[in-house]
Amino acid sequence: GGAYIKLDKGVNLSTYKTLKFSIKKPAAVENAEIKLESSKTNAAVFLKDYTGKDVGKEFMEYSIPLSDFTDLVLGDIIIPFGIWNPQDTNMAFVKGEVLIDNLYFTK
Repeated sequence: GGAYIKLDKGVNLSTYKTLKFSIKKPAAVENAEIKLESSKTNAAVFLKDYTGKDVGKEFMEYSIPLSDFTDLVLGDIIIPFGIWNPQDTNMAFVKGEVLIDNLYFTK
């Protein structure tokens, strides 16, 4: 399971360098797939490969370089954020409420 944001028309993110967002998740969630999609390609990274920064109220802020989304065409992004398949340390699916806040891109 998961969730995503889909835009009515593609946007050009080629001048941006970093995806930033804050996440509040159940303690059992150790990993999730973060996925972006263009009209032609898609790419994903895994949350466990990044270190979040505690920003209070149980939220962790993540900064993921867009260059880590290998082979993603940034000129026509239609899904600028998706989160899929939350997993525990044993790679088992974890059900629960996940909150995303302060989602943006930096140059």
